[in-house]
Amino acid sequence: MPVKPDEYPLTSWTFQSNHKGNRLHYCPTRVRVDVVALGTSVSHSQVDTVEWNTFKTIQTKTYTPTEVFESHQPIASLQVEHQLLKMMALTIDEHGIDRQRWLFWQHFDNDTISEQRLDAGDRTCLEITRWGTWLHENRRRRSTIGVNPLQRRFDQCFFNGPVAVGLSFSQRTDLRWMLLKALGTDTTLSLGDAFPLFDYELTPECQEWREEDGYSGASLKLCSDRVIISGWDNPRDGGASTCSIENFWTNPRAILERLSVSRFLSQHIPRAMQLLKPAIKDPLQ
Repeated sequence: MPVKPDEYPLTSWTFQSNHKGNRLHYCPTRVRVDVVALGTSVSHSQVDTVEWNTFKTIQTKTYTPTEVFESHQPIASLQVEHQLLKMMALTIDEHGIDRQRWLFWQHFDNDTISEQRLDAGDRTCLEITRWGTWLHENRRRRSTIGVNPLQRRFDQCFFNGPVAVGLSFSQRTDLRWMLLKALGTDTTLSLGDAFPLFDYELTPECQEWREEDGYSGASLKLCSDRVIISGWDNPRDGGASTCSIENFWTNPRAILERLSVSRFLSQHIPRAMQLLKPAIKDPLQ
C-alpha cells in the first residue's frame, strides 16, 4: 500500500523509556510515536525442557496537532516533546489549537531557565531541568532521558501548575516569574494566564465527598495543599491518586476523567471550586 504524503515524517527523534529504540515522527498532519516493548513466550523443545524467549513488539500511537498541544500526559521524553512543540509552533498555524499553548511555544526560550531542585512535601522535590519539570524522591535523582509519568512540560507547568504538592508560596511565585521571563517581552501572555497562587493556610484542611453505587465508588478530598482522589470497583480493588491544588483547579474535569471517576464526582466540582477560590492570591503579586 503506498504511503500517503501526510504520513512522511518531516523529522524524527529517538528517545528512551523502559527500553531503547522508541521513535517519535512528526508528520505534516499528525505525530506518530512508536514505543518498543519486550514480551516473552514459552516453548517446550523437549518433554522436560521449558525455554523462555524474549521478543520485541512496537506499539504505535497517533496524535493530532491539537492533541499534542493540549496533552496533559507525556507522549515522549521531555527533551523530544520540547523540540517537537517548538518546531510545530513555527511550522503550523494556530487553527484548531489552544491559542495560549501555541503562543507559549512560539516565544518560550529555555536558555533562560535556571536548573534547580525545589524541596516539596512527602520527602519529594520538583526537578527543573532545561527541558521541563519532573517529580521524584529528593534523596535520589532518576534519569531524565526516558518517560516519567510525573514529568511535565513547561507549558503544562505554567498554565496548570507544578505537579508537586507542598511547594512554598515563595517557590511557586518564583517559578511563575521564571517561566514568564522565558517567554520574553514580545508575548501577550502574562502572570494572569499562569496557574493561580494559593495560600494553603486558607484552603480546606479536610473536606471530603464520597459517592457509591453498589460495590463501586469514589471520593474527592481537599487537604490543604493537595487533592486526593480515590476510586474502587469492589471492597478489595481500588486506589488513590494525589494531585496539587493548582493542577486540580485548572483542569478538574480532565483529572476526574483520566482517573475514570467522573460519574461519581463531577457533581462536586462546583462546590470544591467555591471552597478553594477564597484562597487565591492576587495573580500579579
